[in-house]
Amino acid sequence: MTIEEKTKQEKDEILKKDFKFGQLVYAALYGILLISLIVMAYS
Repeated sequence: MTIEEKTKQEKDEILKKDFKFGQLVYAALYGILLISLIVMAYS
């Protein structure tokens, strides 16, 4: 494997981790917004 292929693979791994972290943050924010909306609707 060449150095270029290695760095590309490392970049892909980092991007995958960032994407998973971003998805987690997005899901958490969505959940918080949904819960606050329900709480506001019933108060």
